[in-house]
Amino acid sequence: MLLTSRELVRQFGATTIDSTRASGTWMYKGTLYEDLLVRVRIDSYEPNEAKAFFQRYRNVLKVRFEQVDIWITAHDVDLI
Repeated sequence: MLLTSRELVRQFGATTIDSTRASGTWMYKGTLYEDLLVRVRIDSYEPNEAKAFFQRYRNVLKVRFEQVDIWITAHDVDLI
């Protein structure tokens, strides 16, 4: 996880990793998977560039963490 965090800091300048562990259970092609999830958050002032980055980076993460897929979401944030 340290390598991933450093890569994201290099790309976006900062990252937040939740210390709370969440578990997930899901079916894929008839196989039941149970995972421990790690949430990583980044903020970007350039959402289109961030989206393009993660569309490429998700394949790196799938191999690195031996996952069928990686769930990446994007949300608008208003700083107050």
